[in-house]
Amino acid sequence: MNRRLFLQNLISLSAGSSFASPLFSAAHAAESNTPNDFKALVCIMQMGGNDSANMIVPRSTAEYNTYAESRPSIALPVDGLLPITPRTANQGDFGLHPKLTDVQRLFGQDKAAIIANVGTLLEPTTKEAVDNNTAALPPYLFSHSTQRDIWQSATPFDSVVQSGWAGRMIDQFTTPGGRLIPPSLSISGSNYWQSGTQNGTYRLQPTGTTPQYGISPGSHERRAFSQLLGLSDYKNMYANLHGQAQKNAVKIGEAINDILLDLPSLSEFGFDTEDKLSSSLRITAQMIIANQQLSDLQLPRLTFYVSQGGYDTHNDQLTEHTELYASLNASIHAFITALEHYGLNDSVTTFTASDFGRTISANEDGTDHGWGGHHLIFGGAVKGGDIYGTMPDLALDGANIVKKGRLLPGVSTEQYAATLCKWFGVPDTQLPVVLPMLANFDETDLGFMRT
Repeated sequence: MNRRLFLQNLISLSAGSSFASPLFSAAHAAESNTPNDFKALVCIMQMGGNDSANMIVPRSTAEYNTYAESRPSIALPVDGLLPITPRTANQGDFGLHPKLTDVQRLFGQDKAAIIANVGTLLEPTTKEAVDNNTAALPPYLFSHSTQRDIWQSATPFDSVVQSGWAGRMIDQFTTPGGRLIPPSLSISGSNYWQSGTQNGTYRLQPTGTTPQYGISPGSHERRAFSQLLGLSDYKNMYANLHGQAQKNAVKIGEAINDILLDLPSLSEFGFDTEDKLSSSLRITAQMIIANQQLSDLQLPRLTFYVSQGGYDTHNDQLTEHTELYASLNASIHAFITALEHYGLNDSVTTFTASDFGRTISANEDGTDHGWGGHHLIFGGAVKGGDIYGTMPDLALDGANIVKKGRLLPGVSTEQYAATLCKWFGVPDTQLPVVLPMLANFDETDLGFMRT
């Protein structure tokens, strides 16, 4: 790691935030400190590559038969699908995976939407260009880690990535220092998505903050550790910066633990403490509620990163999906119900992301790494009850399928992100800063968010 990046990471680790961006007028800044302007964006990263072709399935006879012929060993029975009726009638007749009962309900209540066939792209391309190897394509196209990083960074990834699009978005609203609690909180470890150039990410566990170095608050060891951190006359500049970063991290952890002690458990909303995704969304809801209820918090913008592992379904996909989607469905239900109870669902948008989609063709009882895939968006600000983008033809020799049975994306991850950024409050003039490749695409607002 070079010296500049080392210093930047230390500074980011210790950074809090305050709402003080020169990009906005003083009047807007003052207005944005009111609860009515509060917005939070929650990313659920489906780790491993979600086979969304079994999450949203065509139900009309011809389209379903094409789907079943393309993946006979893993096709879901049509009579078990949960029907949904998109408001845009020409999209066709579709059904959700049988375990997504609450997602079906939210879709019918206009609180959930579907974005069809999203994937990483450098620019719009065609099946012919891809099949003839003349298309400009993202590097390492079917690699888990690289594609996940491109999703989160929204950069060509031809150099060392140091920030993500949520981090750059938060940088438009905040400057380091001021508030103790940072505006970017991850319940699933480090990620590029929230990495900014000015603001750091604080990492939580689904059960709250973890003891620093395994040392519990109030213990003799903690007091000794605090005294050690109090020594500031280090001979080395790096040691001084590291010590300050650790002191701030301890302060943030203790402050968050104190906040959580005063909050309701939210157990009445059906969160499952034995389920990692459910627990992650529970603490996300708790922090959002705390932000609105405690006068010394009230950050106008927050981002949260949570993940759900297990989507790399090379085999036994039907069984794996049953468990994964049951968890996703129940966790989303509890999360949305809690937010609605506290009057916050209109201010919080939750969206799914994944490494990539998976092949339409089956690999015995699973699928291989694909490209395009469908995604879910939840919240009161979502123009729900509809499918955005175009659902693809699933015929293996059709216009939407490229080499090895992979879906050619019809929507870029930049377009997906740009629509969320606009709702979050990023001005059109600053979108190129947050999403440097967005200029390669004509449509920059997919229309699934209310203004």
